[in-house]
Amino acid sequence: MIDRRTLLSEGLGMAVTMGGLASVTTAGAATAAARQDWRRVELRIRFMTTRDGRTFERGREVASYDFHDDGQVTYHVSSHSDDPRIARDAIYTLGPDWRPREAFVRLQVDGRYEGSGWFRFEPGQVTSETFNAARGRRSEVTRLDVPARSFVAHPVSTDVMLAAAYERGGPRRQKLPGCYTSSADPYGRVGPSLAPSEVWLEYLGQETLPTPAGAMTADRYELFTAAAATESLETLWTLPGTSLFLRAQARGVYSTVYELVDFRAT
Repeated sequence: MIDRRTLLSEGLGMAVTMGGLASVTTAGAATAAARQDWRRVELRIRFMTTRDGRTFERGREVASYDFHDDGQVTYHVSSHSDDPRIARDAIYTLGPDWRPREAFVRLQVDGRYEGSGWFRFEPGQVTSETFNAARGRRSEVTRLDVPARSFVAHPVSTDVMLAAAYERGGPRRQKLPGCYTSSADPYGRVGPSLAPSEVWLEYLGQETLPTPAGAMTADRYELFTAAAATESLETLWTLPGTSLFLRAQARGVYSTVYELVDFRAT
């Protein structure tokens, strides 16, 4: 994983902004990014689902990343799915390694409040304060054998945060240690509460990724739910060396492409 200054001097040079903002493209952009004090990235994502031979927009997400002088990253997201009908809001504090330090998650299902939760990640434990409309309030301390490396709260831009648990230089396909989610439900419709996540990730290298926001260089990962699985559940693309979302494609019953439609850096 790379830190903010490397991200800003190298990674943002591959991005293209839309919506009337100044464009950052090709090789000269790296110099432009390094010359300016970039501190914030904003994304817009749309969910394009194919079902019964028809492709339609099933949801949308707005996310932002604020980069601080101490190397930490503040991540905000507002995510809305039309089918199933879910609204999720989350705020994370991430370390310079893009691993979770703190998170707040709020969930609405079918237009009704489902719950909210605060999670504090420390080397040997996770402290959580959660409230669910059905079960009420819970205060918990979960002891950890391995420090938490990723936390997926079900907005799609948190899926790519699994990349922070991947060890470069290790096996190509790895069972990721220290991975957690805010809901064991595949769509994240219950909770929130801390749940372990057993997944395998395979790194396929870098590729040029065409997106509606322009062509970008991306790290590509394949996500598996079993060590011997032959087909991945989801393909994930991130800005190189980071857990910053660029694209995702879910297969099987999900059959959805989560595509970037806007990328802004300031």
